[in-house]
Amino acid sequence: MSGDETAEEKSTDVGVATSEPDTAHALEDSNGEVSETEAVRRERDDYYDRWLRKEAEFQNYRKRASRENETLREVAYIAVLRELLTVIDSFEQALERLSIEDATASIESYRKGFELLLKEQKMILSRFKVVEVPALGETFDPQVHEAVQQEISDDHPDGKILEIFRKGYTIKGRLLRAAQVKVATCEN
Repeated sequence: MSGDETAEEKSTDVGVATSEPDTAHALEDSNGEVSETEAVRRERDDYYDRWLRKEAEFQNYRKRASRENETLREVAYIAVLRELLTVIDSFEQALERLSIEDATASIESYRKGFELLLKEQKMILSRFKVVEVPALGETFDPQVHEAVQQEISDDHPDGKILEIFRKGYTIKGRLLRAAQVKVATCEN
């Protein structure tokens, strides 16, 4: 019977706990223990508090990640711009020398100067893993080539690239710019 009395006492305690849901302090039974309702309430509040903290942590993470991505982009831009500044410096030096040199300077000296500038630019591209897309004489590949003109030809197989109008480039295997080409087509 004492087991039944305990059950009645528990149901009475639960009734007391539900009749006063807004009490701030724990409801205790005759043994000084916290009631089941109050324990559930505390657990709920604890979970809610944890959820709020995790939500705040996640929002902070998103903001931090966004700032880090922006910083990485800026660092990348700065690296590219620093490399391009060396080319600009070379162009400026070439123009200064042209104004100082005799007006009768040969075309060959101009050609050599531009070859050096082109070589310097290509070295910069190679440092950034930029590779030229093979085109002339290759078979047309729409993934890396852009056909801007077609020429009917019986001398070349269908789809063979006959001329390059603008070179294409990839960076670390990803297309940076498609090559613009003239493609051979059969008359059929």
